Amino acid sequence: MACDRFVHFKKQKPTHDDVQRILENFFGGCGGIEESRANWWIITLPGKPSATFEGIEGTPPFPRMGHDEEDLKRWIEVVFDKGSLDVLTRVQDEFTNGIADQLARAFARFYRGTLDM
Repeated sequence: MACDRFVHFKKQKPTHDDVQRILENFFGGCGGIEESRANWWIITLPGKPSATFEGIEGTPPFPRMGHDEEDLKRWIEVVFDKGSLDVLTRVQDEFTNGIADQLARAFARFYRGTLDM
């Protein structure tokens, strides 16, 4: 299941190069940034997805989606369109979702956009 965070721009909006620069500045080398398609970036994060409450009684199992343990990865996708930006995660842990949330908030704050999470 995907979790989208939409930033809708009003008067001021970033350019393609602005988005690239902001991603580079935000992650500061702690994530690999690759533009996989035009206006679609994949940011890979270090470590493997983890269940924050694993081992605590009553915690449901972490969704592995059929992947082997060595195939599990953390990543964030950023999709830029003319009037909006989508910061999305797909079956990610709380760490990755927290970073994605803050990235979307930073874009919305700087560009005075609206955030739909």
